[in-house]
Amino acid sequence: MILSLDWSCQKEGSIKMIASDTTGNLNYLAFRESELCLMESWNAHSFESWIAAFNYLQPHLVYSGGDDCHLKGWDTRNLSLAIFTSKRHSMGVTAISKSKINEHYLVTGSYDENVFLWDDRSMKIPISEISLNGGIWRLKWHPTNPNYLLSASMHNGFHVLSIEDGNLKLKAHYNKHESLAYGVDWCFKEDEENLIASCSFYDKLLNVWKISR
Repeated sequence: MILSLDWSCQKEGSIKMIASDTTGNLNYLAFRESELCLMESWNAHSFESWIAAFNYLQPHLVYSGGDDCHLKGWDTRNLSLAIFTSKRHSMGVTAISKSKINEHYLVTGSYDENVFLWDDRSMKIPISEISLNGGIWRLKWHPTNPNYLLSASMHNGFHVLSIEDGNLKLKAHYNKHESLAYGVDWCFKEDEENLIASCSFYDKLLNVWKISR
């Protein structure tokens, strides 16, 4: 079963995709002559590979998180060994998001309820962390403001985080759902970029809400 999918955001004609799956594998795909082709598939984690994401500014680099509690980095030009392995999360790594605006910011989330902010030039220790009292299922950067971040925090609703002087801060908490907080994203329409859509699992609920600027 495919667990996550990300696009490299390269120009049309050279688009790549990365998909993680329940066997612990990562699957690297590309469009060739209008066909989707599997370029590489490799075992990245001992259990489920919950999440995979590109470094959009260096799309040959890929990050992955697994139920083995490991966060890993990969260079698709040489997949013989991970370029780094982090064990900072104490439970399965379920969310990874690379900023498309801030050159070096990467965030990760886990069943351990923590969000870590990393500088991708040094992946030994996160530069900031925050506990949200719920397993982190999704993390989404604001489309134009590099200092805003959304979290779908499973048993504790949804959170808007800000980054102030390199530190993660809680800006807002939304708890109008009565089920697991699973999906969340910003509106990408100009002048509506503080509009947020969130959805929950068992009650099949979609809510739309807004934060103040």
